[in-house]
Amino acid sequence: MSELIEYEKNTGRIMTISEIQEIISRGENTTVEFKTKISQPWILTRNISAFANTKGGKILVGVDERRGIVGCDRKQLQRMFEIAQRDINGKVDLALEFVNVNGNNIGVIFVGRSKGIISSKDGVFIRVGAATQVMSSLEIQNRILPEEKPIDKLTELVSEQTNRIKNLQEEIRRGNSWKSKVLDYLIGGVVGAVIGFLLTLLLT
Repeated sequence: MSELIEYEKNTGRIMTISEIQEIISRGENTTVEFKTKISQPWILTRNISAFANTKGGKILVGVDERRGIVGCDRKQLQRMFEIAQRDINGKVDLALEFVNVNGNNIGVIFVGRSKGIISSKDGVFIRVGAATQVMSSLEIQNRILPEEKPIDKLTELVSEQTNRIKNLQEEIRRGNSWKSKVLDYLIGGVVGAVIGFLLTLLLT
């Protein structure tokens, strides 16, 4: 899968309608995610982190969970993609292209598989089947320095921090007010900085 993504990204090949339809017909899986839209950058960065830390993959924006094509706003998705590129921590190959299917624009975001840990402001994620999940402290440790024991505490902190922010943000979003959204964004930024610092310590 990662080889296919590299080929598509490096050659600039535009996906065909038949290729898009085939991907949609197969449904979501370890390397494919459907989104009706990306309203906030964190939605994208979480999925980028998950795909990059697993096998790489494609995020199709403008497709619902029932595999229906609903289309997307090109300018809005482009803006979210640019912000996500700045917010993601770590080096990962990313590309965005648009394919018109029966008058509806579908955004296709290609995510390459990364050799290192890729984190978002919300933490470190991994892809399990068709779901995006928090990467465990053990997985983080095995990816960075599998034989080094002194990092146990730091990886545990990374995992705890990720779980805390995930639970807290879910509670805040239930408030459904502009104040809640502002607080949600601020918390994500603070915790992202802490996680980035911890990962820096792990890698030095």
